[in-house]
Formats: sequence, structure tokens, C-alpha cells
Amino acid sequence: MEKLIDKYKKEIHNYGKYIEGQWACGIDRVSGMKIEVELLKRVVKDLEQLKSSLPTRQDKVEVPEFVAEWYELNKADLSENIFLAIKRALDSNEPFYQYYDWLKTPSNKPIETLISMKDGYTVGKVPKVHDIKIKPKFLADIVSGVKTFEIRKNDRGYKKGDILNLQEFEDGSYTGNEIEVLVTYIPDFPLPDDYVVMGIELVEEDSQ
Repeated sequence: MEKLIDKYKKEIHNYGKYIEGQWACGIDRVSGMKIEVELLKRVVKDLEQLKSSLPTRQDKVEVPEFVAEWYELNKADLSENIFLAIKRALDSNEPFYQYYDWLKTPSNKPIETLISMKDGYTVGKVPKVHDIKIKPKFLADIVSGVKTFEIRKNDRGYKKGDILNLQEFEDGSYTGNEIEVLVTYIPDFPLPDDYVVMGIELVEEDSQ
């Protein structure tokens, strides 16, 4: 990109010299040169804006830990593995794995981010997400604000700050309805049979 910018800047400079001197050029030729100079200036401006928007080695992309793990396993043939992962995500009828959820979310700019990781990346601190089944009545109570807690078997090491992705489950299958809640409180006293009570609040869509 640097070479292209330098090349076009030199052409602009050379055209400028010709135009100023009007080296035996006709009026039409000079007018044409002026138009070409303006077009080249626009190209240079666009390239410089693109260059400034791209991450550099000092401005590495930040990704969740699960993305970093996938990248390290698949970077040898990255383009092919990105394609296969997208295909799996789109073809799956089951709830997506966490990486597939990230991959199919446009705001994450997944393909651009994965390619930029070749120039280095940092792992951001992101909350752990737990995919959990929930009955329709309980899901509705959480949405309405009536239910502000969850009691679960603590077989996942739940912690304050975790995200519960509550997926509606009825008659042996997922309905497709789901919500995310943030774990805001866990009491420090143990419950019988390794259960845990968690204070929760609904995660608004525009805050994700």
C-alpha cells in the first residue's frame, strides 16, 4: 500500500510539472491532465484513509480467548478453515458453539479480524458464557422482571460476571427463543448438593 501511495504521489507531481510548463501541450491535453491529477488525489486520499484504518503491529486486534484458541489450531490453512467454520455454523440446526456465535455476528467483523490476527493479536478479558436450557414459563418470568435469580447445579464453576445464555427448551427440543443474563451476585454460603443461587439481570441487546 505504501508503494501505491508513493507511486500516485509521484505521478501527481509529474503531472503538475507538465501542467505548469504546458510543454507544447494543447488545451485539451492540459485539461485532461488536470482531471487525471484530481482523480489521483482522490485515490491517494482513499488509500491513506484505508491505511490508517488497518490495525498495525502496535495496534493489534483484541479477541476473546476462544477465538484465539481456534486461530492457533487453524492458522496453518486459515482461509480454508474459515470457510469450513462458516459452513458448519450455517448448516447447524443445534445451538451454535460459542465460536460459531461469534463468527456469525457481523458486528464482530469476523473474517477481517481473523485475517488481521496474522499481524499479531491480544486476548481480551471477556465473560464466560454458559448455554443453559430453560422452560418457557421461567424464561417469560425473567423477561418480565418477575424472576431475578437462577438456581442451578454448580457443575460449571459459575462466577459473578458470567453470562447465562438461556435457551428455551420444550417437548424435547429448542424453540429458538433465547436471552442472555448477567450473573450479578453469588452468595458466599454453600447450598446442599452443590447447588448455587445466582442473582441475574437481563442483558439488553444494544449493550452486547
